[in-house]
Amino acid sequence: MAEVFLTREEAEGDLPALCMCCGAAATTRVTRRFMLRDPEIGGPGVQFAEILAIQRIVALANVPRLSLPTYFCDRHRYYWHLRECLRWGGLAALLTLGFGGLAMAATIIFTTKTESHWPDGCLLFTLVLYMIAWLVPMSRLLRNTIRASRHGDGRILLQHVGAEYVAGLLAQRQP
Repeated sequence: MAEVFLTREEAEGDLPALCMCCGAAATTRVTRRFMLRDPEIGGPGVQFAEILAIQRIVALANVPRLSLPTYFCDRHRYYWHLRECLRWGGLAALLTLGFGGLAMAATIIFTTKTESHWPDGCLLFTLVLYMIAWLVPMSRLLRNTIRASRHGDGRILLQHVGAEYVAGLLAQRQP
């Protein structure tokens, strides 16, 4: 995957109508909001989980963002949709599996009056196995997702786009 710095006009929406994945003629345009930098947590380093969670939420809310049009061909038109489905669908399945497993383990323990720990072990094994099966594809997917970030000199860097798209963007810049 390639990367390219955008001019001000391009960052304001004057990007070529080419697929950002393969460089083919685009048929779908999706405006996407990008975080221009990673969230920074300021203030004293408190070790309480609740305060750290609140600091992270505040940091996420205060991160500068940029709306950019993203273009895709018919083959890649569900680029953002698939990523969001895998992220949030996987999280929902993990929570469902966790709470469903807890309910099943509690039912087994209380109806059979067992002192054994095998229901807990089965639940824990299933959750760990699912987390591995979900986190491995998520990490690979997020590592290669299109990103935009601001550099110290104010330029916008567009990362993880196709080399053909970069070539088309550079060709559009030529007078």
